[in-house]
Amino acid sequence: MRTRPPRWALRAAVVVALVTLTAQAGSPGHASPDGAAPATAAATSAAAALPTTSAARGSKPPAPFAASADDVLSRQPSWPLPADCSARQSTPSRARAPLGDGFSPITTLGAHLRIRRAYTVYAGGLTPGDGLPDVRPCDQLLWDTITIAVPKDLRAQITELVIFDGRDSNQAGELLGEVEPSVHDHARWRLSLRVDDTDPHELLITIAHEIAHLISLGPDQVAYSYTDDECPTYLTFTGCLNTSSMLLTFLDDTWSMPLFREWARIDAVDSDTTRLSRLDAFYDKHHRQFVTPYAVTSPEEDFAESYASWCVDGDQAGVDGADKVQWMADSAAVALGSVDGCRVLRDLARRS
Repeated sequence: MRTRPPRWALRAAVVVALVTLTAQAGSPGHASPDGAAPATAAATSAAAALPTTSAARGSKPPAPFAASADDVLSRQPSWPLPADCSARQSTPSRARAPLGDGFSPITTLGAHLRIRRAYTVYAGGLTPGDGLPDVRPCDQLLWDTITIAVPKDLRAQITELVIFDGRDSNQAGELLGEVEPSVHDHARWRLSLRVDDTDPHELLITIAHEIAHLISLGPDQVAYSYTDDECPTYLTFTGCLNTSSMLLTFLDDTWSMPLFREWARIDAVDSDTTRLSRLDAFYDKHHRQFVTPYAVTSPEEDFAESYASWCVDGDQAGVDGADKVQWMADSAAVALGSVDGCRVLRDLARRS
């Protein structure tokens, strides 16, 4: 999940929006602090200037994923997206989420957020799943960019795309995006993105951040059979990390046990206000180790923010969290299969 920070949390050091996910204490490959068992982490205005493709008009099935990021880029002629793509809607779109798909009701995004469009993914292309007839050209351009960002072996796991807008301010910030696995099949995920009032660079970072969750929390990374008190590693909102998982390796390589135990004691605080305040102080104390202030929210979010910084900003990433960005470059780039896609995202970021 990714959010824009509330006003009280803004700092001059913040380069990108903060990430939010309420997480309970767990351990990176070790016992929890004070011997406790690890706990579960909490899980239409049309662009008139854009050509309407035959796929968007529904005259033929969507095209499959392109073989390479460069092939996809040839279908993604411009970045940033045209201004009309991010214009706020004056009236609801009448779009509705598909039913019986195993995902949470879309209302859980927030009380004041609303669906702009909801799509199912067929053969790598978008198909309206919200009761409206056509694929918006804006959304097709966005989907092409998402296709670039996702490692090829994981592309088939995104089976729904939700575009939403609206403001939902609270003490945790404004939601910018999230991913969620289906309860019926953990290899099927829904990606939700907010496009209104989101600048181009922030949108690229959010896309990369959510893809990092797909990479690190998918069915090849976690086991689903463990209960809260049985997981021997670290229990995320999708399951217990496998001993060979990328996130567990990241934690063992980049988090010290004293640092983790200090974070876990803060994360165990029941009061949201108190916990956020203490995490704020934790970041002030350890900011050199995290790419953004809200990377301290949980190990899952630290991985996702570090990945997004490496993938989108590359050599232009800041000095905070530099070791973790370098870890992504050294240890994860080839394994993630993201080198070509992230190279293209960096090119797009330079246009933003």
